[in-house]
Amino acid sequence: MTRPAWSIALQWVLWAAAMGAIMAWLARSRARTRPAADAQRLTHPRSTLIVGLACSFLFSGVALASALWPGKTGSPGISLAFLAFAALGVPLILDYRNARHTLTEDGLRYGRTWGGGGTLRWREVRRLRSEVESAVGGAHFSDAAGAAGVRPSCPRPSPGGRD
Repeated sequence: MTRPAWSIALQWVLWAAAMGAIMAWLARSRARTRPAADAQRLTHPRSTLIVGLACSFLFSGVALASALWPGKTGSPGISLAFLAFAALGVPLILDYRNARHTLTEDGLRYGRTWGGGGTLRWREVRRLRSEVESAVGGAHFSDAAGAAGVRPSCPRPSPGGRD
């Protein structure tokens, strides 16, 4: 059974409109003006948490449904594949919770995605490598020992000083 061309076109137009609306929402959530008390803190916007939870819950639900009602072609591998997709939301959730960076008088207090963190004192910084050109963006601080430095994982403040 073939579908009419208009229904296929409508499907893709609706998909593009939904993706555009989601991307606009993500951009707006990042560009919100923050309170003056948070001027020295770099944190993820709440949209990071929402995307991580939506990803984890959506794919966990699909994994559960494919395990309970496998159909004719179902297998445990399909459920495991959906669980792997659900696991992709976990780093977003943890990064929202743990990756909070604060500028202090004598350095940078940072948190890491998987927990923990530390303090990097300004007098220990020997190298600052800008990564604005890369897809990751941001900066990478290295200490005197050249050890694996600090790369804040939160989004950069947007232009115009609104962040």
